[in-house]
Amino acid sequence: MATSTSSIQWVSKLSYQGESRGHRVMMDAKKDLNKQELGMTPKELVLTGLCGCSGMDVISLLTSKFKLPVTQCEISATATSSESGHPIVWTQIDMEFNLKGDFPESQALQAVELSMTRFCGVSAMLSKACPIHYTVKMNEIVVGTGAAHFD
Repeated sequence: MATSTSSIQWVSKLSYQGESRGHRVMMDAKKDLNKQELGMTPKELVLTGLCGCSGMDVISLLTSKFKLPVTQCEISATATSSESGHPIVWTQIDMEFNLKGDFPESQALQAVELSMTRFCGVSAMLSKACPIHYTVKMNEIVVGTGAAHFD
């Protein structure tokens, strides 16, 4: 069975340094809560992890499997939070995939759909808690939309 291990060490106030496999990242509360801002919040790290996980899938599919000339892949995600009570949780995530290159739009859509329905483990976990919707742009033009779903 494969396992993942991470640890954190308190730095100061609400700041922590996280570590996994020798790689380090700073985490902190937002500046209005902590008077300093040494890194992303834990939720921002999760959202960034979602983009990174899906991005690795999309680039692997487009460049290695489909052998396409991708010149740019940028992914952003916006999470909407519950408005009251604790814990404050995400109620929806909206992702935007911005791809550039000289290849068919259909292959860009296919790569993102495969990531959001089959390969992205972060998306699979998060989509159990809140819906994830996505938009795919190819060379600055919206070419499709969809939602993460894993069976």
